Amino acid sequence: AGLDVLEILAAHPEGLGVTAIALELGADKGNIHRVLRSLSERGYAEQDEQTRMFTASAELFRLAGSLLRNQALTTVARPFMRTLSVELGAPVHLARRLRRGGVYVGREGTSTTGVSVETEIGVQPPLHASATGKALFILTTPEELAELLPEELPAFTETTIRTRTALWDEIAHARRVGFTIDREELNRRVVCVAAPVLDYSGAVVGSIGISSLISDPDEIDLDARGRRVADVAALITERLGGKPLLSP
Repeated sequence: AGLDVLEILAAHPEGLGVTAIALELGADKGNIHRVLRSLSERGYAEQDEQTRMFTASAELFRLAGSLLRNQALTTVARPFMRTLSVELGAPVHLARRLRRGGVYVGREGTSTTGVSVETEIGVQPPLHASATGKALFILTTPEELAELLPEELPAFTETTIRTRTALWDEIAHARRVGFTIDREELNRRVVCVAAPVLDYSGAVVGSIGISSLISDPDEIDLDARGRRVADVAALITERLGGKPLLSP
């Protein structure tokens, strides 16, 4: 019933009363009133105090827009990720930016060596100890970072960034080069590079990255790989109507 009511409200921006909604759905007015009250409490419906009419709220359209952006990000990114995976011989993962972090939403390709680092869909990478987390917040400010993280940060390995100040320094450097690096900061023998994807408004909506299992810290040129990942992230950004991070 809740979804039915939302569909009707979305189709009638001028607003509807409880009776009109009940008639259109062939439902009991009492039930419709309870549904509307629940939707209003969740922020998805609003009632005009003078007309008593209900309309879909801006929050509902924000939620729908977020869903559409996520679908667009995944759809646009996948072919680029497949090509990059073939080129570099490793799986490419896709993450989406959340308000206070990020989440892995896609993965394409396999490792040509038969050994790869699995990125589980739905997992939220740590902001300070992963290339993905750093890439998703590459445009953050020191003030915003202070709202997200304490000064002292938890260590996962010997190379994990330990302070918010040090993290900010690394993010500032990453902004200049266009990509981020995880040098065994989350897991030993695992390195990663990532680059942000921006939308038409200039906001970071996601990132693409590649993780690799290594036996020697110098066996992969992370800077060269980072530049290539950043190039592909720029192509995805352009397809989403955005301006790449390092565009002139």
